[in-house]
Amino acid sequence: MYGDNHVDPAPLFDPGTGAPPADALDVYFHPPLSLSLVADMFARADVRAELDQLRQVYADITQQALIDVQRKAGYVANSRGRAIPARLELTALVEDTVPGEPSARLHSHIYVGRTAVSLENGERYPLALGGRFSRGVDATYVPFLRRIVDDTTAALGFVWMEQGGPADDQEIIEPPPDQWDGHDLVVCPGGYGPREQLLADAQWRAAVAKSWRLMTAKRERQRRTG
Repeated sequence: MYGDNHVDPAPLFDPGTGAPPADALDVYFHPPLSLSLVADMFARADVRAELDQLRQVYADITQQALIDVQRKAGYVANSRGRAIPARLELTALVEDTVPGEPSARLHSHIYVGRTAVSLENGERYPLALGGRFSRGVDATYVPFLRRIVDDTTAALGFVWMEQGGPADDQEIIEPPPDQWDGHDLVVCPGGYGPREQLLADAQWRAAVAKSWRLMTAKRERQRRTG
């Protein structure tokens, strides 16, 4: 039933004193690249107030993403393989650098325990990977992007514009980011050693790209047949 997993998640670990379990999943969120370029521009210009505000806005958005992971992906698979609501064990970390990259790269790691306690019977079961959990994570990314655009516009006056392409990605045009040359989107491996990562936007982008290819092929057939 909708809302059965709308509870507060349990903390997976304390980032100040501990580390995630070795088998914990790393659900990885990244904002549009222009947000990192503007953050880097603020840092080099020593515009501390705006940089601190940008970081706080992004940290708040990450906490909302953590709530969305619980509400949209909070399912375990019981002994019969049925997906049932659960209280996930989650910890979110926000970072603004990636190893090997000289400039800022804002991103978020949401570490997820491989098992969770069922909200139906209090028993512990494995995550419903490949099913309700994975589909739920996929459903968190578009709201994450929407909050970035809306909240940075409201708090910092940023102006965003769609860039075209299959996903109609939006990027900041005001303040104008530094030159894009040499800036690529890279994934941070995290600071706790190798582990399985689940890119929050992977399934969404794959579905959008597939839809784009199908629409492009349809238009081409219509053009050829007149």
